[in-house]
Amino acid sequence: MKIFLCVAVVLASLLGVQSFEASKAKTVDLEKVIVRAHGFARTKDRPEESALFQLTSENRSSSAMTTVPKGKKLIVTDFLFDARHMKEDVVINLNQRIEDKTSPSYKKTQPLQQVALKAGESREISLCTGYVIHAGNGIVGWTNAGLMPDQGVQMNFTGYLIDEDKNL
Repeated sequence: MKIFLCVAVVLASLLGVQSFEASKAKTVDLEKVIVRAHGFARTKDRPEESALFQLTSENRSSSAMTTVPKGKKLIVTDFLFDARHMKEDVVINLNQRIEDKTSPSYKKTQPLQQVALKAGESREISLCTGYVIHAGNGIVGWTNAGLMPDQGVQMNFTGYLIDEDKNL
């Protein structure tokens, strides 16, 4: 009987810890919204002409967007570059572009990442921390100059939205 009680107490305490950990994880997850970004770097586009990446929240609470919503910031944590359709080696430049028309820096860009790819290569980059894209800004990509036209690199990113006033 004592062994049964000991086993019962141990199982109850383990279930309690797991339940506590699960509820704690749910609380943390509610503060972050997973976001996926999709875009291209085309050989013909200059930085200021590059199309903004499409941002889609995993919970699909809103339609696709191209800039980070007011009061939020996007933490980009993972990149996937696909240069399978490139005929030449390429350098991809990623920047956040300021899209707030009231800002004196409207349409200016700030560097995030530069990646060199071999023609036909795909590469995944996972960051321990993340790049911060602030409210009203979007992500753009472009290639190095002098490449044959009509080529491009497809890019997909993952990250999460949090409140602008939250610290990482």
